[in-house]
Amino acid sequence: MNSKILTFPLRIAIIVLIFGALFKIMHWPFAHNLMLLGGISIGILYTIRFVYKKEKTILDYAKLAMILIWVFNYLANAF
Repeated sequence: MNSKILTFPLRIAIIVLIFGALFKIMHWPFAHNLMLLGGISIGILYTIRFVYKKEKTILDYAKLAMILIWVFNYLANAF
């Protein structure tokens, strides 16, 4: 599986997360749903992308840890 396949869905998940944050700032409905969907999607898609990467370096492990910690922290603070 090519990790380039997951680039577009990952970008869509980031856009959904940003829209959720904007909805929350504007106090519009469904902000929590969008943020939750975007955050979980980013975590899952980036983890899948990491698993299917053939040659992993220490930098790849650090990026995965940073993404997962950021997503968890963002969602924990948002809710």
